[in-house]
Amino acid sequence: TKHTRSEVILNQSYEEFANAYHTVIIPARIRRPRDKGAVENTVKQLTTHLIARMRNYQFFSMEEYNEQLAIELRKFNQKPFQKKTGSRQFIFETIEQAALQPLPIYPYEYGEYKTAKVYANSHISYQKHYYSVPHAYIGKSVTLKIYTKVLKVYDGTTFLCQHDMQYKHPGQYTTEAEHLPENSAHYGDWNSSRYQKWARRIGPNVAIVVERMFLEAKIEQQYYQRV
Repeated sequence: TKHTRSEVILNQSYEEFANAYHTVIIPARIRRPRDKGAVENTVKQLTTHLIARMRNYQFFSMEEYNEQLAIELRKFNQKPFQKKTGSRQFIFETIEQAALQPLPIYPYEYGEYKTAKVYANSHISYQKHYYSVPHAYIGKSVTLKIYTKVLKVYDGTTFLCQHDMQYKHPGQYTTEAEHLPENSAHYGDWNSSRYQKWARRIGPNVAIVVERMFLEAKIEQQYYQRV
């Protein structure tokens, strides 16, 4: 996200991925293209020694292809260096293998971050679906961490709640009753009474429609946006 001479700020999702696998991300220095030379050279050699050689074979399944690819990879790793002793396989077995750590029990699950404002009805909106948030955060901005199936809500680093995102449709609500005020009709300035007062200013017919909406509502907060 930001890389200067004094600080490095990583993408938050990328940094969490690194932390999950106990890995340190060290970006290449700015205006130092040689920092990436060794990596790019390895990619070039892999392309030459593996992919190019695989075109000399004929395969009838991915299993056959992968078996031969593993053979060529072993040959590549066991090939002696030209300017120093040993091979890639030798370095791995004598230096790197002992430093390897076991993988975590659960694989890392990618999540994206977004910011959302908590509406007067104690809900936030994501992909046009409304999810409830504790009413103490009405009017504040919260952080959403979005996974494939779950939406988690944070206030800074403080976890607030989470919701299942499967089978959610635009315009509908997912509401936890404990997120709403104990007596929502008399809570603060934003409640059904305020909307009904506005409706009466517009006209008697509007007031009737709004009143019926709130009478039919099991959870009045879900109707604030509709009004």
